Amino acid sequence: MKGTLKLRTASLAAAAVMAAGLFAALPAAAETSTPETAQEDSGVPYDVANGLENSFRYKDGVPIYDDSVPAIEWEDIVQQDAATYSSNGIATCSVTYNGFDVSYHQGTVDWDAVKNSGIDFVMIRCGIGSEYDGVGENKQDDAQWYRNVSECERLGIPYGVYLYSYAENTDMAASEARHTLSLLSGHNPTLPVFLDIEHTRDGNPIASNSTYGDIAQTWCNMVSNAGYRVGIYSYYYFFQNYLTDSRFSNSGWYKWMADYRSGVSYDGSSCNMWQYSNKGTVPGVNAKC
Repeated sequence: MKGTLKLRTASLAAAAVMAAGLFAALPAAAETSTPETAQEDSGVPYDVANGLENSFRYKDGVPIYDDSVPAIEWEDIVQQDAATYSSNGIATCSVTYNGFDVSYHQGTVDWDAVKNSGIDFVMIRCGIGSEYDGVGENKQDDAQWYRNVSECERLGIPYGVYLYSYAENTDMAASEARHTLSLLSGHNPTLPVFLDIEHTRDGNPIASNSTYGDIAQTWCNMVSNAGYRVGIYSYYYFFQNYLTDSRFSNSGWYKWMADYRSGVSYDGSSCNMWQYSNKGTVPGVNAKC
């Protein structure tokens, strides 16, 4: 995603994720090229070995921008604070904070410009997959993670964290949790840490619905036991059709949902953050968000 706001916290999230007076209960050269490739090694799938995301918003590691999703300018974003969304008629919440998510796909961000824009929070990708290194050391760490997190901490920008998951079983989920905790060492996110479950292979989910529940439980337990608040990120269709295990209704897991329509309609429990676009613009970010 990019540096324009795509995420919004609802009042539900503000009540549960507030810290430091904003959320109390409750961003060298741009690295935009595709990582070097490696052959499948010891049964590790090619996409995993090479850090290539495939989902509703990526194709072989390259972001996809749907022409049907309107571009959203910064001026429009800051004027939408009173917007509302509904969760299948169950609840309607006013948007209270605007934010965006960022990874190496957005290149080198001018975080001072972001800070001056009045952004409320940022979600930073720390990495992808597990401790498996793929091609050389640290290939599964997001190339901009350390810079992005240190800049947010320097400027006092509230931030949360997410890891893009390749997990197909609980062993992989545990390795991804260890990877997450290694990257979080020395950092104290203001917002929860999320497991991003959206990866597909040949357009198909990589685990059964019940196994996704096992994966989420394994990762969430390990990360929460280390003292972090945890949550699950995905998009509407994936939540509705594959993340259906009863464990995804765990009140201790925050829910961050991508739905690029005009509002959120979801049969499950309400989401805490709504990602409403991947075509926003934010001062200081030279790519779409």
